[in-house]
Amino acid sequence: MNSVSTFDMGFRYIVGGTQSKFNASIEAVYRSYLSDFEADNSWRLMLNLDYAILKNQKITFSFGKNYDGTTTKDGNLVVALGTVFGFGNKR
Repeated sequence: MNSVSTFDMGFRYIVGGTQSKFNASIEAVYRSYLSDFEADNSWRLMLNLDYAILKNQKITFSFGKNYDGTTTKDGNLVVALGTVFGFGNKR
């Protein structure tokens, strides 16, 4: 079995705060293979949005793309829409 060594690097920038009804963030992750494993370096870009509907409920939207060095157009787009419900304390 071959071992694989990678180097991952990323950042995330967030607009909004804990008391804000609307928050947005953008994040990017880069992966480099350090061993003889045959794979192209890749990176991922993601946009996250959330809106506080009520005190303990949020609606979230995520949109992004994994870029893995392929040239095909069938894509690997990631889109998610969800809700988050909190139980317990209403801080």
